Amino acid sequence: MPIRPRASVAAGLVALVVAGLTGAPAPAATAPSTDLTASITSLSPTSMTAKSTVTLQGVVANTGDETWTDLQAYMVIRPTPLTSRAELTEAVAADGFAGPRIIDVGRFEELGDLAADQSVPFRLEVPADELPISRADGVYPVGVQILATTPDGERSTTAAARATTLLPRMVEDHPSVPTTVVWTFLLPAGRLADDRVAEVPELLASIGPEGRLRHLLDLALGSDASGRGAIVDPALVEAVDDLAEGRASDDELTEEDRAVAASFRDDLVRLAREPSSWTLDYDRTDVLALASDSDVRRRLFGAVERATDSVIGRYGLSRERVSWPSRDSVDNRLAQSLRERGDDPVVVSSTQLPDWTPGAGVLLRRGTSQGDLPMLVNDEVARDLPGARSWATVRQQIVSSAALASFDPESSRAALVVVDPGFDPGTTTDARISQPYLEPRSLDRVSAGGRYSGGFVTDDVRPIDRAQLDEADDAARGADLLSAAAVDGDALGDAQARALASVLGIRWRSDRDAGLKQARALNRRVSDQVDALTVMAPPTVTLSSSKGGFPLTISNGTDEDLSVGVRLGSSNPALSLPDQEPVEIAAGERQTITVELDLKDQNATTVTARLTTPDGRAFGTTEAFIVKSSQVGVYLWVTMGAAGLLVAFALVRRVRQRRQGATGE
Repeated sequence: MPIRPRASVAAGLVALVVAGLTGAPAPAATAPSTDLTASITSLSPTSMTAKSTVTLQGVVANTGDETWTDLQAYMVIRPTPLTSRAELTEAVAADGFAGPRIIDVGRFEELGDLAADQSVPFRLEVPADELPISRADGVYPVGVQILATTPDGERSTTAAARATTLLPRMVEDHPSVPTTVVWTFLLPAGRLADDRVAEVPELLASIGPEGRLRHLLDLALGSDASGRGAIVDPALVEAVDDLAEGRASDDELTEEDRAVAASFRDDLVRLAREPSSWTLDYDRTDVLALASDSDVRRRLFGAVERATDSVIGRYGLSRERVSWPSRDSVDNRLAQSLRERGDDPVVVSSTQLPDWTPGAGVLLRRGTSQGDLPMLVNDEVARDLPGARSWATVRQQIVSSAALASFDPESSRAALVVVDPGFDPGTTTDARISQPYLEPRSLDRVSAGGRYSGGFVTDDVRPIDRAQLDEADDAARGADLLSAAAVDGDALGDAQARALASVLGIRWRSDRDAGLKQARALNRRVSDQVDALTVMAPPTVTLSSSKGGFPLTISNGTDEDLSVGVRLGSSNPALSLPDQEPVEIAAGERQTITVELDLKDQNATTVTARLTTPDGRAFGTTEAFIVKSSQVGVYLWVTMGAAGLLVAFALVRRVRQRRQGATGE
């Protein structure tokens, strides 16, 4: 291959053909191929010095159906550094931040051809003193661009694939920045309407030795505890415990499966009990959906709180709470709704806060009519950089966030990065990050910053549908009655709250039909349980007198032992019928009670019977029947007897009168 002169930053590059390719810097704004993808898996050093050799490693994958040929990998780096988040945001928006390709001989790599569904690694090395940069301190975007010939035989100077990360250069003395890395753990697939764990094989694979969640947990546990935080979904803790104990699954679990689940549960609970761990709403509730509807907000938020607290109490998790709406969904209305729930912090992306700088701190206060809402700012400094995430790119995001914060003139400068819950770091367990400008700070020790009075940048985020909320709200009403009537009401109420919270998660935004189906199934299941509890009486009851007793039969067709009373009513307002005291009825059993009634001077009345909870709330269908008094017959016989006596008296009198007349004659 012919030797090429080193690229000149000032003058740019002229078009030079290398093996049929141009070595000029390609327009980065042109969209890369969707079939070729590039990812950075390793970058050293973490922070560049004057004597460093920058080594960039990664993988190029062909996800298409045809072969790409003559692939070449080139390192690219921005000539001048960035010293603020605002500069980085502008550079990313302009899509010209990556800089020119380094085309010196030996500084790029020939990768050959790449067939469909295949991948190939690359490795690029360039000494720091050969990099076309200004050598000023700051953060340099650095990455890889892949040139290739398409399956159609076309070759372009535009990169077919690219990936970029951030590389600080902090040679001079800079203020140290308190830096916190927050690890996140969410339940991947939720639960089914009948409370079974969903997608058990997939969950077992994820928490197994080669699984994503296991990798993430190992990396978190291997990180520096003094600079660590965690956000844990209690639904994940409960699900893996169900698998470990052989509950809530129709799948046949082996002893090995249960051991895998138990190991993951124990490690996760150990992390979630740390002071620097905060607990999320059960199954990451779609708070935006509840905030948009005041009619159902209080009831459903109540179910979410109960579900969360029940798991916290059972496993001894940290009671520090945090809300985490979806990215770009926090606005003034949602902030107001969250503050009404309490003063727990809410995680907000830095990209949503156009007026935020690291100097303001990462734990801010936002004013609402209900008081200040704490906001925990997740610095997504590398959010829009191209390329898949890896531990190398996440690590560079962390150190770059701290580096940019160190340039901020304000005294409250801090850096906080929330690791994406879908991130898979692979098998690496080395989570150590040590730089002179980075001061580890655990989540429980994050200092409060100032107030944020700026606006929010929000996308058109669509929460879960109202129909799903309505089904959940109906289920919540029925569930509340059942738990109030249950002999072990606390356990049933907790289980029902967890089932309700499971149909309110953000996860359902991406599968709305399934979410609505799940909510309907839950509502139907609760309604069937309520309907399975009935009170029955004969169509007509005849008392032996104005006073008497009659039977009522209460049937408990539910799965729970219940305590229920009966509320009686009469069509005659003159009659006041006392409610019947609650009685305990075992699941699947029935019990007959005797009701005493005094009709007084009434001949008949229509009586209604309806079940009540022990605290007096009526529910279920109303049973109506007629109650008569047998004293109607007594009145009739008395009347007939009186009439007979009158007739007899008249006859006797007439006879006497006749006799008296005959004697006179």
